Amino acid sequence: MRGRDVRAILAFLLATTVSFAAQAQSDSIVARADVARRSSIVARTTAECQIVTPLPSFQNVGQMSPAFLTFEYDATDPTLTGITIRVHWESSQVTIDPSMDLGNVFTGAGAFTVIGPSSVQDDTSDFDSDPSTDKFFTIGWVDSNPPAEFPGTVPQNLFDATFTTDAGFAGTTSVNVSYQSRDLTCLTTPAPMTSATIASLGIATPTPTPTVTATPTAT
Repeated sequence: MRGRDVRAILAFLLATTVSFAAQAQSDSIVARADVARRSSIVARTTAECQIVTPLPSFQNVGQMSPAFLTFEYDATDPTLTGITIRVHWESSQVTIDPSMDLGNVFTGAGAFTVIGPSSVQDDTSDFDSDPSTDKFFTIGWVDSNPPAEFPGTVPQNLFDATFTTDAGFAGTTSVNVSYQSRDLTCLTTPAPMTSATIASLGIATPTPTPTVTATPTAT
């Protein structure tokens, strides 16, 4: 075999080896990128949240007196298709007429369709996992014109509600939120608060439980 032929064969083998190595490196980069992308998706999914919170979280109210609540919406993505919630209460302690006692209902200047509020319903299915509440109504928002843009900015006040305490109101009672439909389910632990407490006069505001942060031990 001539020397020139040997050199040609060696050059071919070297080029093939380099090509295989480059392809392997490229495949490795793609694989790592795919793993990173999947990890990002998982992290983003578990962090996503769409929530409505009644505020203030605690207030003192006398008997046969109004208790004012604002229902505030927040989400990790301000461009969704909407949300439908249930508002729960204990009818032996407070009352509300959804057709009369809601105000400042958010419409996005007419960009979103408001569904409801519904009539008062019996909470026989205990949607809020609170046996003390026995009534609820539903209200929802829909953005049916793509692209989805609900509500546009966050946080966003969805509506105000006026509850009236009973003549025999005493102690505390809760107004809770549960979800009939939403794009994002909050997976954080503990779950974000979706409840407000109405307390009779003289009951002090609960003291928040301090958060204890563990200090790493040097090794």
